[in-house]
Amino acid sequence: RVGKRTPRAGLRIATELAADPDFPLDRREAIERVVRTLSDPPQIVSAIEPRTAEPLARGLAASPGVVSGEVVVDVEAAVQRSAEGRPVILVRPETSPADVEGMSLARGLLTSRGGLASHAAVIARSWGVPAVVGLQSLAIDDRGIDLGGTRIEIGETISIDGSSGAVYSGTIHAREELAPEVATLLEWARDLGIEIPEVGSAVAEADGSNASTSRAVLGAVTSGRAENEHVSEGAIVRSLSIRGASMQEALAASLGAAPEAVEGPLEALTAAGRVGPGKPFGVGLTEAGEEHAAELLAADRTALGDERAIRTIDAFQAFDERLKEAVRDWQLRSIAGEIVPNDHTDTAWDEGVLARLAEIHEEVGPWLAALASDLPRTIVYAGRLGAALEAAQSGDGRFVASPRVDSFHGVWFELHEDLIRLAGRTRAQEVSAGRAG
Repeated sequence: RVGKRTPRAGLRIATELAADPDFPLDRREAIERVVRTLSDPPQIVSAIEPRTAEPLARGLAASPGVVSGEVVVDVEAAVQRSAEGRPVILVRPETSPADVEGMSLARGLLTSRGGLASHAAVIARSWGVPAVVGLQSLAIDDRGIDLGGTRIEIGETISIDGSSGAVYSGTIHAREELAPEVATLLEWARDLGIEIPEVGSAVAEADGSNASTSRAVLGAVTSGRAENEHVSEGAIVRSLSIRGASMQEALAASLGAAPEAVEGPLEALTAAGRVGPGKPFGVGLTEAGEEHAAELLAADRTALGDERAIRTIDAFQAFDERLKEAVRDWQLRSIAGEIVPNDHTDTAWDEGVLARLAEIHEEVGPWLAALASDLPRTIVYAGRLGAALEAAQSGDGRFVASPRVDSFHGVWFELHEDLIRLAGRTRAQEVSAGRAG
């Protein structure tokens, strides 16, 4: 069977086997087998400074790393303070696509609800942003937060350790050092004249090729639909209602269309006062636009019917649990009982996760088709999920969960939000009931 191991474990195995005179593995071959890991070697936290620091509370360790920053509780504050060069920790009950801009600028994320497969956890791991989630002792209001009985106002500094789930008052630092196995292997490489590629160049080259592949895949799928479809103003209003602020290209992707296909309808909606500058970026709905979105939602709920809407979202839950598990396993792995980041060196593991996504996509297709018989606009989700899956299978792992592209997880999250609203519920209600995270 395939042996599961952490990156550090792989380095240690290579070192010990190459040092064993009775094992047929020399130092050169050992280095060649782990050169990818050596390009971005793992570090270990040797100490937290100050050593006397005691955590105020502990949540779920969702994305590793130790960071400090000023507490902010909304996206606008995160954008403003980041523009002033101040590090921030974005604190939310849970996150949604409307929070993505603030999430991308924050040093770290802290939420009171959600698990390791929650929106905040998935996006934080995609971006390498330290995060602690599901901190039940956390209370949030407009002026600050209450953390395990300690009051912290907006602008005060906290620190989070996304590797342990600990949250501290004030600034702390993690003293990190290279694992001893790394030093040994790098010394061997120098002695043997083996060059270890820099991680920056390797990543840039990989991102470039993957981005080209994904653009080609999505371009073919999108343009094929856009030639025969008209993007309605109502479709744009519905999408912005779910997505919040959006750049035009991302908005077009959410409608299965080319960017130029939304230009005319956007101009008309702007002239009508329903769309304006988004906060904090792109375009978004005005107050009049939100009112129109509510009218469209009411019409959709009437077309679908309350009973059908409830049955639909209840049936969705089984798919949703499997999707959360698959995305979690794309980003994290359990090795010998330890949850560690998935470094994507285990091809068999990643292929297994993609196979599970493909299975979910195949099974959800007929279900979406049945929903579209009553609500035709929902069929666009099937096309977007298929395009994301194809891009991921073509080698661009961002299309599993990254918010920077129209990823499988991103499309799925929007579909879930759509179903929640059609059922007359809110995401907060679904999270409290354990049906969302």
